[in-house]
Amino acid sequence: MESGQIQIKADTIAELAEKLGVPADKLQESVDGYNAAYEAGKDVKFDVPAQFLSEIKTAPFYATPVVCSVLTIPFGLHVNDDSQVCTEEDEPIDGLFAVGNVQGDFFGLNYPVHCPGVSHGRCLTFGQLVGEALATDTVITKLEFK
Repeated sequence: MESGQIQIKADTIAELAEKLGVPADKLQESVDGYNAAYEAGKDVKFDVPAQFLSEIKTAPFYATPVVCSVLTIPFGLHVNDDSQVCTEEDEPIDGLFAVGNVQGDFFGLNYPVHCPGVSHGRCLTFGQLVGEALATDTVITKLEFK
C-alpha cells in the first residue's frame, strides 16, 4: 500500500466490490469459484496450474487496477508443421496458410509468460518460411537451408 502498487484495501469482499465499483454478488461469485478451484486442486475455468492457486478468505482484501494488453493469441487456426490450416480431421486445406497471431497450436493451453515480441517474431519467421515454400513449390518442412 505504501509503495502504491496495491491501491485498494477492504475488510470484506462486499466492501472491496463497492470500492471497485463492481456488483458485490458477482465479485463474491468469482471469489467462491476461485476458492472451489483451490479446494479441488484444479482450475477448469482458466487452467491455472494448481501450484499457483490459493484461497481468498482472510481479510483484509486488496485490489489494484490492472492494465490489460494483448501481446499474442494463445489459440488460433489449427495448423500443421508447414503452417497449413487444417480441418478438424487434421487434413491440410489446400492453399490456406496461417502465420502470426492467427496461427494456432503454438502456445498450447495458455500464454505462460509476458514476452513482448513473440507475436511479431512468429509473423516474420513463418511469413518468410511460407513465402519461401510457396516460391519453390514445396512446404516448410521440405525447405533446404544453406
